Amino acid sequence: MKLGLSKENLSALTLAAMRHDVGKTRISDNIVEKPGKPNEAEYEDMKRHAIYGYELLKNIPGIPPSIALTALQHHEREDGQGYPLGLSGKDIHLHAEIVAIADVFQAMSSNRVYHQAMPFYKVIEQMNRDMFSKFNPEILMELESRFMSTLVGKEVMLTNGRFGTIIMIDPYNPLKALLKTGTEIIDLRMEKEWQIEGIIG
Repeated sequence: MKLGLSKENLSALTLAAMRHDVGKTRISDNIVEKPGKPNEAEYEDMKRHAIYGYELLKNIPGIPPSIALTALQHHEREDGQGYPLGLSGKDIHLHAEIVAIADVFQAMSSNRVYHQAMPFYKVIEQMNRDMFSKFNPEILMELESRFMSTLVGKEVMLTNGRFGTIIMIDPYNPLKALLKTGTEIIDLRMEKEWQIEGIIG
C-alpha cells in the first residue's frame, strides 16, 4: 500500500507471492531437498523452476498475467545478473521485484536443508549491500522501514548476549534502534559493535 498499489494489484501480488515457486514441483526432490550445495548441473536444473512456474500459470483462466510473470522473473536482478532471462531494472515486473526481496529475506533468515538461518542483522546488512545491484532500492528500503517499525515493543537479543526491548526506530537507520534493558537505555547508534542478533518476541 505504501508503494501505491491498488486493492486489485495487492490481491494479484498476494496470489503471485503464494505461487511464485510452483515450478519446483517439476524439479526432482533429490535436488530441492538436497542437504548441501548443489553441483553445477543440479543448480542449472533448479534454475528451470522459474520457467516451469511460468508455464504452469500462464494459461490458467481468470488470473492476471502478473502472476505468471512473477514466477518467471522472481530471480531476475536489477543489474541483469539474475535468471532465467537476464532482465534488469524496469524490464522486471514490480510484483516480481517485491516477491524477490521477500523471498531472499525469508530464505536467509530461515533454517533450510542447505544452511542455517543467518542472524537478523546480517540478513539486513547483506540485503543493504545488494540494494543497488540486485534489488529495487525503493522497495527494499520500504520493507526494512515497515518491518522494523513493527518491532517497537518487541524483545530482541543483541550480539553481546544482552536482551532489550525496542522503544524507538531511527527511520534513516532502522537497525540502529533505541532499546530499554532493565533500567538502562541503549542507543545502538552509539554502540558501533552491537547489533540486533535476533527477535525474541
